[in-house]
Amino acid sequence: LTINLSSEPFRGGSFQIRSKETGKVSTVTGTRFGDACLFRIHRSFQHRALPVEGVVPRCVYGGWFAGGGADYREIVRETMRRVED
Repeated sequence: LTINLSSEPFRGGSFQIRSKETGKVSTVTGTRFGDACLFRIHRSFQHRALPVEGVVPRCVYGGWFAGGGADYREIVRETMRRVED
């Protein structure tokens, strides 16, 4: 999951997902505050963010959901503890 937190629209910084099997690339451009992208993380996909162009910075939140019955609230709390330390 990525959520755009930039206060101003920026240029560039597109998010890309590529299928290793087919080579097909999907591009997501979310340059306004609150634009979000939810995507699957799997060994058959690669992902990247392209460079930002110009002087307006790109600020995003990146997070993930864990499967297998994990308590996402505890994962977020633990992640925040590590960031604060």
